[in-house]
Amino acid sequence: MNLRILIVTAAFAMLLAGCSGSTQENPVGPGLTDLTILQAEAQLDAPLSNRYTWGIWKVSVSEDHNSIVVEPDRSAEMHLNLVRFLEVFPCADCLSIGNIQVIQPNEISLDLTIRHPFEDNLNLTGFDVRAIFISGADYSFPLAERSIAWGDNLPGLLNPDGYTALFNPTEFPETDPGPWIFKYTPGIYSTGGDLTATLNPFVAYGTGNPRRMFASGYVETKKIHLHV
Repeated sequence: MNLRILIVTAAFAMLLAGCSGSTQENPVGPGLTDLTILQAEAQLDAPLSNRYTWGIWKVSVSEDHNSIVVEPDRSAEMHLNLVRFLEVFPCADCLSIGNIQVIQPNEISLDLTIRHPFEDNLNLTGFDVRAIFISGADYSFPLAERSIAWGDNLPGLLNPDGYTALFNPTEFPETDPGPWIFKYTPGIYSTGGDLTATLNPFVAYGTGNPRRMFASGYVETKKIHLHV
């Protein structure tokens, strides 16, 4: 079996909340459809008066108007490629592949497990964690100017949760200056080759958690189906 599909396990995206340290469950999440999310921002620009900005909050009002939840909105959010944290340091095996099965000649399934690399630091709780399948491209969208693996001639993820342009090596090249967490980084399962797709499928982790949290010590395995 040709495991050229492993060229794609090259990116791991995490949305970090820099000021998040609370262990309480956040009531505002994608699974709570009965809430209407309102953004309340207090911006008082009066330097010569005694008025000050007290803060920025998210206000959640239930549809029946019987309850309101207010939470501070003070996080610093960014997407980071954390593949080296999962495969090198502080964890050498926080990204692992197992249970590889051949379903039919050109299709396999496998278990892709991700474990949070920082077991004892709740300040590094992640959000929107994704394993991105990066491959070659055989189709380009003329208006968006994005390229994608579309046909059966290239490896492809058959059960994606969505698509992203993050950390593709064309737009986030490894040779760019700056920290590796902001650009494409080949992982230990990468075999190189054609990685020209700028819109790639991903599987999402923590989808059953409030706000898709991926907290310290959290481990999750997703079943992946691949065309090879």
